[in-house]
Amino acid sequence: MAGELYEVRGSLRWGRGGGGCPPELQGQTVTLESLEGDVFELPAEVACMAQRVRSLAIEEEERRTSLVQSMRRQGEASALKFEIKRPVMAKICEYLKYHRDHRVSEIEVPLPSSDFPSCGASRWDVSFVNVDKDFLFELGLAAKSLGIPSLEFLVSAKLACDAAEKSADKLRKEYKMFNDLSAKEEQELRKAYGTSLKRKGAAPDTDLSQLAAASVGWSGIEAVKRRAEKIKDLNAASDGPEAGLNPKSWRAAMWSTAVAGDWTLLSDAPDEVKNDRSVVKQAIIISQGRALQHASADLRADEELVLLATSFLGEAFEFAAPELQHSRDFVLKAIAQHGAALRYASPALRGDKSFLLQAAKQGSGSALQGSLPELCADRNFVLEMVAHDAAAYQFVSEDLRSDREFALEAAKCNGTALRYM
Repeated sequence: MAGELYEVRGSLRWGRGGGGCPPELQGQTVTLESLEGDVFELPAEVACMAQRVRSLAIEEEERRTSLVQSMRRQGEASALKFEIKRPVMAKICEYLKYHRDHRVSEIEVPLPSSDFPSCGASRWDVSFVNVDKDFLFELGLAAKSLGIPSLEFLVSAKLACDAAEKSADKLRKEYKMFNDLSAKEEQELRKAYGTSLKRKGAAPDTDLSQLAAASVGWSGIEAVKRRAEKIKDLNAASDGPEAGLNPKSWRAAMWSTAVAGDWTLLSDAPDEVKNDRSVVKQAIIISQGRALQHASADLRADEELVLLATSFLGEAFEFAAPELQHSRDFVLKAIAQHGAALRYASPALRGDKSFLLQAAKQGSGSALQGSLPELCADRNFVLEMVAHDAAAYQFVSEDLRSDREFALEAAKCNGTALRYM
């Protein structure tokens, strides 16, 4: 029942639904717990329509079964806890119960009209999302968190229909956002965004109304996240500054949304957007690591973000902060993600035999590709590397690679090296 994208007579539609309850959970009850501690009991066949709930319920069943088999004590299923407010969780349960026996709406993509029912939404679904915008955003975020793509899409389609045929200025006022985007900067954004659309072959958005519609969506979701953080951390209500971009900032919303659509626009974005961890993290994922080069200096020193970028692309380590490139411990972590990262570490580490051997021992022999050239041609050193991790053989010098006797020695050191010959 989760929903899927499929084609009908040349048009894309969202509907049907997939997934199901695994045999080991059938006939059982799954308990969900809201942010406030209220519990909601659902038949497993209903709860498992939510993909994340299904995964967690399977894990919980395995834990419970293990306790029973060990005879230590009777295994009882625990409630699955989510950071979702009580009214939203109740609404989610209502959606899942209904769509256990009823197909999800077959909504046409792209939306053919601003009239929601004519886009394929069923009467029940139209009524279900007929709530105020703040609650609608809560529903959308909860659907994403729980893994209910059909509901997430339903909410997105409803918001898109509501925003259709409205100017950027009208949307900004309707969502009560303050206009901190100067006319000059708006022109710069319009130019960069227009170039991006043209490059992708997309329809022009000369009045920025399409970007604005997506931007108010970003604003609504960010506002929901901010409220959830305040509930989790009572200290957030103090007089201290709040982290992240202001959800009501038109400038932040427009630029963040533009970057989400094209990560290269991060290079033109304001400093506060380049320094927003959420925006940059998403850009790194979308760009497969390349967006790190446009992040702020502070975020290029963020170990988690640098490792994320490096896991996609070893060359991304070129843009890590110098202190990370010189850190022995951190470079070991980086090359564990991708051996090519060593090319951009400090020369001292690139030429340090003991460091490279340590890397090989931890399974990062591919780091040899980033070492100084003379090490790749050092016969005895390379053999020692190969003994610990055969992957190092891929990056030996051309002279050694064409040396049959060396190949035989390498194979004797580590038979797995044959895979790379």
